[in-house]
Amino acid sequence: MTRARLPMGLALVAVLATGCWAADEKPPPSITAQGFELAQPREATVGTFSNVRLRFEVPVGIESLVVRERSFEIDLAKSPEAARLQLFGIERRVWSKRDVTLDLSSYLNEKIERPGEYELIVEVADRDARTTSAKLQIVVTEPRDEETPDPSAEEPVSTDPDAERPPAGETADEPDDTARLGEELPFRLQRVGAGSVEGGEQFGITWKTVDEVAVVIRMMTLDDRAGRFARLDPIVYDALATRDDLHLALDRLELADTLEIPTANGAASGAVVAVVRPDERYVLRTEHSSTSLSERGTTVTLSGRYRELVKRH
Repeated sequence: MTRARLPMGLALVAVLATGCWAADEKPPPSITAQGFELAQPREATVGTFSNVRLRFEVPVGIESLVVRERSFEIDLAKSPEAARLQLFGIERRVWSKRDVTLDLSSYLNEKIERPGEYELIVEVADRDARTTSAKLQIVVTEPRDEETPDPSAEEPVSTDPDAERPPAGETADEPDDTARLGEELPFRLQRVGAGSVEGGEQFGITWKTVDEVAVVIRMMTLDDRAGRFARLDPIVYDALATRDDLHLALDRLELADTLEIPTANGAASGAVVAVVRPDERYVLRTEHSSTSLSERGTTVTLSGRYRELVKRH
């Protein structure tokens, strides 16, 4: 029995059809950085990372999306912990999604508390068991405003007997309120569960959580240190030019013994809080606000910049 042979034209059509089927196969997962190159380290001071976004394209759907950094590991496709998902800018797990963008800023600001070099690894697998991974180098530096001065750089000695006399109407201990506002300094406040507020001693403040859903904190004075609170409109604050302007703005505020601030999902970002004490005044501008859950309870972290004023008498 002889085997029938296909005419040359039909054989060529069969080969082409097979090639078209292979070309229709959907591509494997891809990872791209938004606004920067993956090969370039991301650098910022402690608690000040922003817009560290990675885009995942997975045409056949996500089976797993794992993030690793030191001992931390989470599969964002399977984890049911909403607070941990929020560290990456998402509200619910990403299983079967075909595309998703993660913002790693909250994780970096929340979990990396010391200067140094770190490595964050992401690995995504699709539902055809194909995987793609990437490494992101993280460099965390000390706040630049906390550099210590060079002790060898001594002030020149003046021979003018009137050189150390302050202008009329001023004393050597009181700054000139007509001077322009100086640079803001960095601050970072954090409370884990029922513990104390780290960094709050400097401003004489503490807080407790009064709403677990919106994670509303009630700010109050620390122990018996007198102080009162108020929110300052950020637009008003940005328009201030001199120390006197800031003093006047604080004098007009309606102060209270406590102040409630929502903090979940970055709700406190951009808030300007005034802390008014008998001899000192602090104005804290929050740039980053984050919350998370752990075995020790809810962790609330606020970081940003502040100014300190000596109260006028």
